[in-house]
Amino acid sequence: MTANLTNKSKIKYTTSLPTSIIVNGADPFGYELAKSLTEQGGYVILVDDEHNEIHERFLGIDHLSIIDFTGIADLVDNIRRVDYIFYLNHDATEQSKQFSSQEFLAASTYLNQILNLATEFDSLFTFTDSIQTHKTVIAT
Repeated sequence: MTANLTNKSKIKYTTSLPTSIIVNGADPFGYELAKSLTEQGGYVILVDDEHNEIHERFLGIDHLSIIDFTGIADLVDNIRRVDYIFYLNHDATEQSKQFSSQEFLAASTYLNQILNLATEFDSLFTFTDSIQTHKTVIAT
């Protein structure tokens, strides 16, 4: 499977900017975080499911690249620095949606790849969750 990296050439040349990765950041919280980080002079790589609404929502934010989860593995070869990683996990999946073991293993692999990036670049790592999400997951 080919990774879908938008602005791939931009990623290689960001060594002069503080670089942040936001995982699962296609929601309003991720938007505000990306906007704030770029307004402070940073570069942001947003990792989420790739679809057109993300690109439309984030139009107008400079110093931003969007990749899908399959692109995480390619990041190590395409970036030169990662200062901060924000792993946003504050949205619960729909209760009606079945979560397969294959999806669980894929999500675990992506998390492992992100943690390896954090280790490789000695990045600060922040994991967010919410009490409501936790309660929803426990109740199912």
